Amino acid sequence: MGKYRKFVGLFLVIVATLLLVAWEVKGRETILMEEVLVAKQDVPAGEALTASMFRSVSVPGNAVVAGAVSPRALDNVSEKISAAPIFANAQLSEKHLREKGAEARTKDSFFVVRREWIYMRSSALRRGDYVDIVSERDGREFGRYKIAFVKNAEEKEVTEAGGGIGLMEREREARVDATSGIDHVEIIVDLKGYMRIKAYAESQSGPSLILVQRGGPT
Repeated sequence: MGKYRKFVGLFLVIVATLLLVAWEVKGRETILMEEVLVAKQDVPAGEALTASMFRSVSVPGNAVVAGAVSPRALDNVSEKISAAPIFANAQLSEKHLREKGAEARTKDSFFVVRREWIYMRSSALRRGDYVDIVSERDGREFGRYKIAFVKNAEEKEVTEAGGGIGLMEREREARVDATSGIDHVEIIVDLKGYMRIKAYAESQSGPSLILVQRGGPT
């Protein structure tokens, strides 16, 4: 009987060890991790997307960005156009996707809203936000635009301290400690719209534009 108990005890130890190894190797990933697509390379706005531009990675469930695209939808990606820049190793989100043919209906590009034009803006502005551009002097409205880049005086992207281009959306929501001060922003707008903003800003004797932070397009 004693010999049998030793055998059973040894067997249980081996089984427990194997289960622990299986958990660490696959179980943890299966239960706690989610598969998402990330970019293999920088992809500019307006680019025709292909499946070869992306790879599947496992990330903790609490780090999955809003609208993240699953590897199961990879075939559909090749039918889309990038609606905004996608940076290497960043998760692919639905907000990055635009139907083919939509690029023919827009002439949007990136244009700088210069520091000397801006009367007021939030220090929490980040890439991907939307702003209403309004005149400080007479309340004139110039429209709502998506922020393509938020730059410092050295033309480097302003992000949350400790993060970077690949910073997760949930981490960005706090926005308590930027990597540097904001010097200027770049908005996505067509040339006609930009020239209207530029002409007004440069006709004033000082900073005249208020960038009112919004949650999304109307």
